[in-house]
Amino acid sequence: QLQTLLLVSEEEASKAQKHDIPLRDFPSAEQLSEQFQKLGDTSVQYVPPALIQEVESALSSDIPALLERVSAERELMLQREPPALDALLGRGTAPPAPSEAAAGSAKVKAAVDGEE
Repeated sequence: QLQTLLLVSEEEASKAQKHDIPLRDFPSAEQLSEQFQKLGDTSVQYVPPALIQEVESALSSDIPALLERVSAERELMLQREPPALDALLGRGTAPPAPSEAAAGSAKVKAAVDGEE
């Protein structure tokens, strides 16, 4: 089991360096050892290398590309600043002052009554 933990630690270090992930984002050898002891030998299943490669591809290219697209789209939305964006971002315009609201209501009433 110690040999397995050493291999896992080496793999974590390799992935952390390859994908620029802080090593502290990976569980420590002690945590892994505790988890392996709880699981026992029968709970660990074989993962095909092709599946591992697909996950690595998603982590290294697909997800970063998606994040870049989201960021670019957000920047475009901020440049255009449609009114709905203000509401989504919690930057809604302030409600009109009571005197402005009353004047607006009076104009609407006058227009409806045909007094304008």
